[in-house]
Amino acid sequence: MNSYKSSERYHEVTWMLIHSKDLEIKARRMNDSSKVIYCCLELRNILEMIEFHLLLASVTEEEHTSIANIAKSHRGNDKANKLLKSISFKSQKFYECVCENINQDAVFFDFKKSNEYKTELSEYLHTNTKTPKEMEFDKNSLMKQEILLKNLL
Repeated sequence: MNSYKSSERYHEVTWMLIHSKDLEIKARRMNDSSKVIYCCLELRNILEMIEFHLLLASVTEEEHTSIANIAKSHRGNDKANKLLKSISFKSQKFYECVCENINQDAVFFDFKKSNEYKTELSEYLHTNTKTPKEMEFDKNSLMKQEILLKNLL
């Protein structure tokens, strides 16, 4: 990806982060609740993609297809992680310690916190039970989403 264009989708975390920020800016400028929903969807996709890549990194290349098939189902990353236990708290702490000992940067990925964030983001995504009033652009709602965005980044 050389430059960001919202009309050209790239299936990578960096583009998705830039796109999320762009959606947030447009939501604010246009008072557009749909842009907030799309931003939340993109943020949720980012978390799921990071989880999926961590799962794939924990297995051999030969196992990628079977892990991908498990991950395609509802709550698939959770199912794959339950099977592998590769992004569990202990595994992530171990990874962090090993990296520290070999002088490599490592970022702890909190799978439990990721699931909490995804649940919060789902509040914005599941619109079928919302009233028309609840679907109007709301700066307070955007502020809550902004705090969540800052925590994610």
